[in-house]
This record gives sequence, structure tokens and C-alpha cells, in this order.
Amino acid sequence: MKLKYVAFQTSYDATEIVVFSCSILHADIAASVCRIRDGKTRKPISAGFTNLEHFYGRSESMNLDSNNGHFQYLAGNSTQLNNS
Repeated sequence: MKLKYVAFQTSYDATEIVVFSCSILHADIAASVCRIRDGKTRKPISAGFTNLEHFYGRSESMNLDSNNGHFQYLAGNSTQLNNS
């Protein structure tokens, strides 16, 4: 399964990952997430594709490369969810 992702650095020094359908532009998701008003500011730090095993590729619409090192944040959260 091929999906897209965008990783964000928050003003609280956390990394947040959003995974979504390939039919949506990376830049559209980033713009939407950055408009969330919850007291945090978010900056996109990597974007690309995932098969839910690793991150790869790049986002042309955002001119950002993927960073497979950010996959740990997705994998860590899914492990916590699965163990709940």
C-alpha cells in the first residue's frame, strides 16, 4: 500500500506525522494542518511516501525530501496504539 506523509515540527518540540491518500497533494495537507488552532505552530520538515514500513521519495509540491528517520515517530505511535 502506497500512501503519502508529511512530518511537522511543533512549537512544543514534538514531531507529528500525518499519513494520507496519494490522491491529495502534500502541500494541501500541510496548509490544512498548519491552520489548526490548538496553540501549537507547525513547520513541515519532511514529506514523501510510505508503505507503512519506511518513508521514501520526496514531495514535489512542497520541495521537501523524505526522511526515513522520522518513521520512528509513526512506528512508535502505532505500537502504542496497538498495545492499548
